[in-house]
Amino acid sequence: DPGTLYQANPPADATPLLMGTGNSKRKGIFKNQFGTYELTGEMSFPVAWTWKNEWGCRVFTTTLGHERSFGLDAFNRLLINAVHWCLEKPVGTTPERMAVANSAPNLKRPFELTQDHSPEAERKTFQMLPGYEVNLFAAEPMLVNPIHMTWDAQGRLWVICSTSYPQVSPGEKPNDQIVILEDTDGDGRADKSTVFADGLYVPTGLELGDGGVYVANAPDLLFLKDTNGDGKADHREVILTGFATEDNHHSISAWRWGPGGWLYFQEGTFMHTQVETPYGTVRLENGGVFQFQPRTLKLNVFADYRASNPWGHMFDDWGQSFVIDNPRLYFSAPLTANSRAKLAYEASGEGTKQCGGEFVASSHFPPEVQGEIWTNQYKSHVVARYEVSDDGAGYTIKGLDPLIQSSSSYFRPVDLKMGPDGAAYILDWYNPLIGHMQHSFRDERRDTTHGRVWRVTHKSRPLVERPQLTGVPLTKVVSHLRNPESYTRQQVKRVLYDADQQQAKQALDEWLLTLVPQEPNYDHHRLEALWCYQTIGVVNEELLRELLQAKDARARAAAMRVLRYWHAEIKNPLELVEAAIHDPHPRVRLEAVLTAGYIPDPRSVTIAVKAIDAPMDRYLEHALKLTIDGLQSQWLEPQRQGKVTFEKP
Repeated sequence: DPGTLYQANPPADATPLLMGTGNSKRKGIFKNQFGTYELTGEMSFPVAWTWKNEWGCRVFTTTLGHERSFGLDAFNRLLINAVHWCLEKPVGTTPERMAVANSAPNLKRPFELTQDHSPEAERKTFQMLPGYEVNLFAAEPMLVNPIHMTWDAQGRLWVICSTSYPQVSPGEKPNDQIVILEDTDGDGRADKSTVFADGLYVPTGLELGDGGVYVANAPDLLFLKDTNGDGKADHREVILTGFATEDNHHSISAWRWGPGGWLYFQEGTFMHTQVETPYGTVRLENGGVFQFQPRTLKLNVFADYRASNPWGHMFDDWGQSFVIDNPRLYFSAPLTANSRAKLAYEASGEGTKQCGGEFVASSHFPPEVQGEIWTNQYKSHVVARYEVSDDGAGYTIKGLDPLIQSSSSYFRPVDLKMGPDGAAYILDWYNPLIGHMQHSFRDERRDTTHGRVWRVTHKSRPLVERPQLTGVPLTKVVSHLRNPESYTRQQVKRVLYDADQQQAKQALDEWLLTLVPQEPNYDHHRLEALWCYQTIGVVNEELLRELLQAKDARARAAAMRVLRYWHAEIKNPLELVEAAIHDPHPRVRLEAVLTAGYIPDPRSVTIAVKAIDAPMDRYLEHALKLTIDGLQSQWLEPQRQGKVTFEKP
């Protein structure tokens, strides 16, 4: 039937199953999204074909699909046989006459390709990177529909679960949960699950602090706490409200403590947030990244850019941050200038749509993967790997062979964290459907009974010894800042944050005295201490100035970033910024340009523009444009009055 024929361009190595013939009433050139073709009257082209990709996945495609096609028995037999072929099952004999759609008495929901939903059946679909293996850490009924997770200093895994997504049915009461998973015997599998909180509605992020847990439950930012020691939250407080709710899969998400003690979370496009704080109203439209200090209620827009749906935020060992935004991976520093101008900015790398992620900083894994980004390509059922390399003031991010490739349409990795034993833990939404723009809110295929956590280890390398960070003196806790494991150093900061400030400061002061310049990673150890002081709210100007002169440029850049937050309490901060503007390393100059934008002084812009005296790149140019824009109130009118000049003397 000509009304059902659409021309497409199959892969060169595809196998045509059915050819179609079309007639053109005119000769000429035909162009669509698949390419350009010359029409010369009657023409023949594939309308159904099969194809295998490089991983052995089977694909059947047809351009037929008009309602009249489904009235043809031959077409229905073709579809059924194609499904069998894709599943690598024998092609059966189909009846000459097909049953009327949905007339089978036992057909109560749409046909499922996956019949065995056991964790072991799913595990068998995983194709692992050579040298790696995976085991189940936790599964239903311990957790269902997990979205986000975080570890505590005791080695327990806190997980948000949402069976309400994307929307509760009329009359239904939402009852989403936070569960705590524990591996009490150290065998690599959770054996205890505790419901810490329930009654939530599509929570999308959480982090621990102040003896409780901060939770994204839009429009609210909640604080939950167990005050009587029974393991369940009995205190619930709205800390801030006004976060956007237009689209809950773009809600504030990907929560993570930064190295300096700020809490970061992200929001996607289509959203319009307006939050009242003690410092004024904070607004964000169409996506970006927030940073938040719970104790002061200080909420900032950390990065305001042309966002899509950012759902992942990672910090490397030197505090550089990277944002995962749909398929793109951004080096975020140039986006964090003190300006709200949404200038075009090119990503450092790109894959397929992905969320969650982590830098590999675990000695359990081999040296060749340290510093890689591992993230979750949930649409393609892949845990992806990326190589990160220096590119002037920024970075280039290049895709590598995946850590996991699954043939299961239910495998939906959504979060990844390094655990206390050095293994990588992957949160599996386990669902044939994702999103709610692509499928009906009430689609019966939505799975609300399953959820998994997978644990990836290396076959030939020992696991990491779990650190003892609770129930020990703070001096013992602080000594773990020398630990190579990112999990451990992050947890040290959380323990110090919850401790008495003066006792934490004393422990840090004493530990600094044990460091000697000759020891390996001297600059990084001092930087970890600087971040700890920042986390507990203590300004250490002496240590900051020392690190601004460190041998390692990465430490100098990180120290300049801390100056962004401490400048009001530092003597002559612009002198430090100007020195860094002339640093030989472009990333230090980048951080100096950004920090200048946060110091409200007419001299700030004249110092920042001195960056053009050295070689520039796209990262520096972007940061400088935003810094100049953000400082307009300091230089525009004085420049008109002749009080500020940008000419060289």
